Amino acid sequence: MSEVELLSEVGANYTRLRELLATGKWKEADDETREILLKVAGRESEGWLNENSFNKLPCTDLRTIDRLWVDYSNGRFGFSVQKRIYDREVSRDWEKMGDCVGWRVEGKWLSVSLLNYSIDAPTGHLPGCGAWVASFVWGLWSRSAENFYVRVDICEL
Repeated sequence: MSEVELLSEVGANYTRLRELLATGKWKEADDETREILLKVAGRESEGWLNENSFNKLPCTDLRTIDRLWVDYSNGRFGFSVQKRIYDREVSRDWEKMGDCVGWRVEGKWLSVSLLNYSIDAPTGHLPGCGAWVASFVWGLWSRSAENFYVRVDICEL
């Protein structure tokens, strides 16, 4: 595994996230990812991202987060993994996405606390922090997910 450069356009520190991922602390890494996303978007006080804040997510920072997740999960987790599934495997259908990556079970969306925080989780399951949905019901956020993945595209993850 090559060492991921911890680059940030806004001075974010990725050392803790790297340490959590390196030691397989997936839940803590998911929480840290959410906190970082809120910080780099300037939405810490709100505690969630809105659609306008997606465009404020610096590409350098999204790339750093994604590369850390992809590297330490051996390609199983990361925003780029989720984007590939969303585009190619489920044809941008948010409910099918939830089913495919394990965010939905038997037609019901899981709360963040019920996600599978292990390396054995379905491919694309993490990061599940989804700061863009953390305070809301996942199933209502297909449009927001679409906008988030547009940002992932723009940033070429």
